[in-house]
Amino acid sequence: MRYRFPDSTTGVRGDFEKGELNKILKINRGNKEENEMVGIKEEAIKIIKEMPENVDFEDIMAELYFREKVKKGLKELDEGKSISNLQLTKKIKRWLK
Repeated sequence: MRYRFPDSTTGVRGDFEKGELNKILKINRGNKEENEMVGIKEEAIKIIKEMPENVDFEDIMAELYFREKVKKGLKELDEGKSISNLQLTKKIKRWLK
């Protein structure tokens, strides 16, 4: 499955395979115990430290928000909580009637 990202504060754009996206965003998706050990604060600090020096508060917030949404979306995909493009197209057509 490929994911398309047109642009973001991360500078990530284009089509990516799931594994590629994880590497680019450096998302920790290890076992549950490992994730709990990292902690939310530590993860946020690590992300901020990786950002350029000239970053502003708005960029930091956008980056943290973006990464959390991607992480949540990938988790939902792992849990089978996704729909195909065809299913989505059908839903949109029903909404537009």
